[in-house]
Amino acid sequence: MTSLKRTTGSVAAVFFVNGFVFSNWIPRINEVRDHLGVSNSGLGLSLLGGGLGGFVGSLLVARVVEQVRTKTVVLVASLVMAVLVPLVAFVPSALVLMLLLTLMGFNDVQNDVAFNTQGVMIQTRIGRPIMQRLHGTWSLGMVAGGGSGWLASALDIPLRIHLFRSEEHTSELQSHHDLVCRLL
Repeated sequence: MTSLKRTTGSVAAVFFVNGFVFSNWIPRINEVRDHLGVSNSGLGLSLLGGGLGGFVGSLLVARVVEQVRTKTVVLVASLVMAVLVPLVAFVPSALVLMLLLTLMGFNDVQNDVAFNTQGVMIQTRIGRPIMQRLHGTWSLGMVAGGGSGWLASALDIPLRIHLFRSEEHTSELQSHHDLVCRLL
């Protein structure tokens, strides 16, 4: 396998893992709401944190990427997301959930810009479009993560165990980040 194919595969793995990690807790959102003892509108207010963090992140991401190599941003932001997502199972209040989701939104923007930049760099080297396939890989990760969350819920696996075990398995996939760092 050529170096460029390995690099493309590694970046595709990053897209997949991001979708998987981010979507893994979504099928369990009602459990989070019930744990917090809030109404749907209270949960909805907490969920605004993701968008708020994403907005603030979008204002700062260019500076981050200018100061730090994109592969470093991908590695750090991916690992941070793998740490943040399981914390959803431990939030004690709607306010803390909102703050956590704000951090997740901020972090995800850093990651998205960095791995999309990596994809564009590969696309330029290849000389043909690949971004649609990379985004398709992200979508497959979302389906796999959502399916994992659904299955854990259907099997009555406690949320805390589910999110920590999923992140352990996802960390195996995260080893592709080491490959990305070596190849890019």
